[in-house]
Amino acid sequence: MIRALFVVALVACGGSAPAADKPTTTVPSDAQQSSPYAALEARIPKIIAAMDQLAKDLTAVKEDCPKIASVLRKWGSQFAGELDALWELKNKLSPKDRDRYEHEHDDDAKRLEPVFKASMTSCQGDTEVEDALTVSGFRRVESTKQ
Repeated sequence: MIRALFVVALVACGGSAPAADKPTTTVPSDAQQSSPYAALEARIPKIIAAMDQLAKDLTAVKEDCPKIASVLRKWGSQFAGELDALWELKNKLSPKDRDRYEHEHDDDAKRLEPVFKASMTSCQGDTEVEDALTVSGFRRVESTKQ
């Protein structure tokens, strides 16, 4: 589950969600004129930096579930929209570009996975953490794959 959440975040999983579940996001104007792949690549440094900070924040609160929920909510208030934008762009990729993108960013997910796994294993099933995962955008994007 943890790997899936953060692979989702870094590669903005494919799939589709009901229109009501997807907030409208805007892509920077220079990215609108480029390919979806280029626009997606342009957004990646921001989300990787955000995920790195999230990993540090989760490490700092260790296994304290209410604090983990708080960290996730705070992160989501700043970056949930970015996850949605990445998801939208990834859905525009050709199958070849999607495979290329996932391959090129697999190391990013692998680098962050141990921190998230260690921080959240003890909180699996905690309702506050589960709700915070939804608010932060992870569950919303993950649910589109089912």
